[in-house]
Amino acid sequence: MKIFKTTILLLFIPFFAAAQLNYLDKEKREAIDNFFQKWDHPNMPGAAIGIIQNGKMLYSKGYGLANLEHQIPNTSQTAFEISSNSKQFTAACIVLLSQRGTLDLNQSLRSFFPDFPAYAETISIKNLLYHTSGLRDYAQITYLSGLRPNDYYDDDDVMKWIKSQKELNFTTGEKYLYCNSGYWLLGQIVKKVSGMNLGDFAKKEIFEPLDMSNTDFFDDNSMLIKNRAATYSASRSGTFQNLLSTGETVGDGGIYTTVEDLKKWDDEFYDQKVLNASFWKLMTTQGVLNNGKKITYAGALEIKEYKGLKTMDHGGRGPGGWSDIIRFPEQNFTVIVLTNRSDAVATPLGYQIADLLLKGKFKKSTVKKSSKRKIITKKLSIKILKKYIASYWSSKEKSSRKVYLENNMLIYKRGPGSIHPLAAISKHEFKVMRTPPFIEAFVKFIKVGNRYKLMTTINGGEGVPFEVYTPKVYSKNELQSFLGNYYSEEIDSYYEFKMEDGKIRLYINGRKTVVLRHKKDALFTSPMCDFEFKKRNQLIDAFTISTSRVKNVHFKRVN
Repeated sequence: MKIFKTTILLLFIPFFAAAQLNYLDKEKREAIDNFFQKWDHPNMPGAAIGIIQNGKMLYSKGYGLANLEHQIPNTSQTAFEISSNSKQFTAACIVLLSQRGTLDLNQSLRSFFPDFPAYAETISIKNLLYHTSGLRDYAQITYLSGLRPNDYYDDDDVMKWIKSQKELNFTTGEKYLYCNSGYWLLGQIVKKVSGMNLGDFAKKEIFEPLDMSNTDFFDDNSMLIKNRAATYSASRSGTFQNLLSTGETVGDGGIYTTVEDLKKWDDEFYDQKVLNASFWKLMTTQGVLNNGKKITYAGALEIKEYKGLKTMDHGGRGPGGWSDIIRFPEQNFTVIVLTNRSDAVATPLGYQIADLLLKGKFKKSTVKKSSKRKIITKKLSIKILKKYIASYWSSKEKSSRKVYLENNMLIYKRGPGSIHPLAAISKHEFKVMRTPPFIEAFVKFIKVGNRYKLMTTINGGEGVPFEVYTPKVYSKNELQSFLGNYYSEEIDSYYEFKMEDGKIRLYINGRKTVVLRHKKDALFTSPMCDFEFKKRNQLIDAFTISTSRVKNVHFKRVN
């Protein structure tokens, strides 16, 4: 990996620029400010918001600081990194090229990159747009390769990672799985087709015509970013550290922009002065799987429904900051939330604002949702609850769940950082509590013989079954057989397992990382990924690793 040399960037926002627009009454302004109260502090990073209706900025405001060192406040003119919200501008460039006839959305990936593996022939540009390609996500490969969020990598590294993958996560078009690799490749395709890099093309065709003068793709860390918000990692003790991405890649991310510029982008959705109706029709056309099922994802816009109202939404998460742009097209209403601290999640804050300002406009949902079922007021007996206490395993997801009793309440544990109380809906069905406002999860216990299996559903989707199992417990001597060095050609990395304090510790390319926990026979987990070890002649000689977006990367034992 190349070493990034830090460039000090000066920030230009004068303190008096913190003026805000508002057309809301005092009560609503105070309610919105209260949502951001814990981040509206003279010594903390925070956020900026914009609330738009019928082309008018109803309310815009900054909270906290854009830069802690220089005590510069966040405002609607502060340039935030919007991470994955950049994808809708990448999609826009692809749609423009398609409209002009210089690009066919059905073209295969291999027609642009003939040296890719054979599976690239099955992947179309549409598959990249809709996250149905099956490609492994390079953003997760970065940390599987031992990189940390502020480590340097560039386009050459990403191209090498993607081309080195010997197989797909799934057959192309079979399912939807969010994938940063696809949008990075779309950025490369824009360059091949237009002869301009993605940033220059977007500036010429979108940003300049819309007068988005404070918006750009940044693929060079030496570039100055006017009014830039620094990004910060927040600790539990209340201290902060700079947390800047030093990667020089765009397409899946890479845009810095302001609340005010994003209003211009939102206005164009309705006004269509630069981008015509057929452009927006393509941008909002949802993808379709091989089986004919329509998915919610369109041109980097999630087309969904919230409390009976249609939404177009996309979130973004980067090192030290979050973003979300939530549009209610039929109400001509949009909420923009941009943050510059790792613990200020934009999406729930945006929906809180929508709940406040669209109150009275929500209607009965046309989507069948299990949340209509009421939580029963009478608590179930401890005798009934004890029947469900167990560890559960999903062969399909290769993941476990644990259900246990605490303070006479069932607790549902997905992992170390995901522990949720269960509220009864019936004798056998429970709602998972303390989830984000846009997530509805339920668990149902189904009796099979003398035991129960667990079925989970999220947002009314397909249920995932989990069977009761007994987690494997290894002795210290048994763990010795897993220790040693392994190598993967696909991510060009060495993994070494060492014994530390009776546990297996992973080192990636010599860098100390996570501790492994037993899940099942020859299957371990960690905060980073899952490990499935394989035996040959009774000896552990290989394993695969999997994450949510990278499946079955192969490693072999080496001397």
